[in-house]
Amino acid sequence: ISKIFSTIGHGNEKVLKDLCAKHKNKFLQSDSKGWIPLHEAATQSNQNILQLTYESSGPGSLECRTPGGQTPLFLAVEQGLIENASFLLEHGARPDCLDQDQDSPLFVAIRSERTDLVKLLLLHGSSVDQMGYHGRRPLHEAARGGKPGLVTLLLGAGAHPDPRSNYGLTPLALAAQGGHLEVVETLLKKGADVLSQAHDEASVLYEAAASGNPDVISLLLERGADANVSNHTGHMPIHRAAHRGHLQ
Repeated sequence: ISKIFSTIGHGNEKVLKDLCAKHKNKFLQSDSKGWIPLHEAATQSNQNILQLTYESSGPGSLECRTPGGQTPLFLAVEQGLIENASFLLEHGARPDCLDQDQDSPLFVAIRSERTDLVKLLLLHGSSVDQMGYHGRRPLHEAARGGKPGLVTLLLGAGAHPDPRSNYGLTPLALAAQGGHLEVVETLLKKGADVLSQAHDEASVLYEAAASGNPDVISLLLERGADANVSNHTGHMPIHRAAHRGHLQ
């Protein structure tokens, strides 16, 4: 099995063809780190290597997972290899398989700000409102990272503008927390609730006070946010701003 892995890693197509012919039964065996050959091929930029490995592994290999729960598709997206991801999806890989950390290819693509991969995954049926770690949705991830283009893309694909995480936080709250003005504007235009509160009763304005971005705070106030709403400990936005040392 080590010979198969080293051949894939070196991109030696001629030797791999020979191994496929002579040792096809070994292509579903794992190496010492729990990977099968298709996992390794998915992380390489050689399309021919990926195709040869897949043909010797069979369709069932698409859903084989590493010890961390990653499928070959997950690994291809993680490496930013859109051609590999496209190949695997076209051959039936499921786009929304969560790993042990409740992460998925779509979340990875959003964090990497790979619009092309996000579009590809959505095109192949990835759920725009899938639930990940702590109940966050893809829109939470894009909003938290301050990625207005991806926020617009997800909303255009039908994402709910105001989902709540397990803590009751909305994408608007996370965008406000990070001081991401353009994302806040986009979400408000799509109907996100400026008066929403998390499970600890923290308001969107309270979260915005952490960033100290006066433009975000002003916009929220213009849209009806209440500066006198406190969280469950009695702290209001002004308390949080002062605690963070924001004087404006």
